[in-house]
Amino acid sequence: MCMLDADDWYYPKKLEFQFKFMENNPDTTLLSSAIGVTNKEQELFRVIKPVKEIQFFKFKDYHNYKMIPHASSIIRVEKIRDDLSYNYSLKLSQDQDFLRRLLINKKYAFDPNVQYIYNREESFSFNKYILSKKFTFKSLHSNNTPNGSLIIFTLVSFLKIFYVLLLKLTNNIQKLNKNLGREPENDEINKYTENLKLTHFE
Repeated sequence: MCMLDADDWYYPKKLEFQFKFMENNPDTTLLSSAIGVTNKEQELFRVIKPVKEIQFFKFKDYHNYKMIPHASSIIRVEKIRDDLSYNYSLKLSQDQDFLRRLLINKKYAFDPNVQYIYNREESFSFNKYILSKKFTFKSLHSNNTPNGSLIIFTLVSFLKIFYVLLLKLTNNIQKLNKNLGREPENDEINKYTENLKLTHFE
């Protein structure tokens, strides 16, 4: 199973690469890949890459879950329990809530190559940002995350919300882009340009 939002797109060989990887690693439940973020001019301006090289993960409790991108993932459907689905009571953060519940005690992997392009809205909603923290807390709480971890998450969230509020009040909200991954490297820009031409989106 793979996901693709209506205004996003794959690199042409994404599915082939991920399918072969899953076939060669039958004990792996999910493979995620790095994400390229573009603006309204279709320029690549950020890359979301949690780790620098291909890496496998497994966690036994929600305290040490390693967050990886949901959108760029391929999931082995047989590993999805019959009682496991997206929590629609969460208006935001449904994707990571689903992955936390899916991947506990299972092996999963991350590929550092950009395979998915995310077209990001440049507008920013402070209220939506606050709600994302609220629903993430709700997700963690419902998944029996240890109280100590919940307290740390709450304190860090308040600090982040205060920081974002300062940026908003001083009209520096664009600085938040620095928190969305990192700047793309030259080879990533070149690969993006090459794949953009192959998709005929120009």
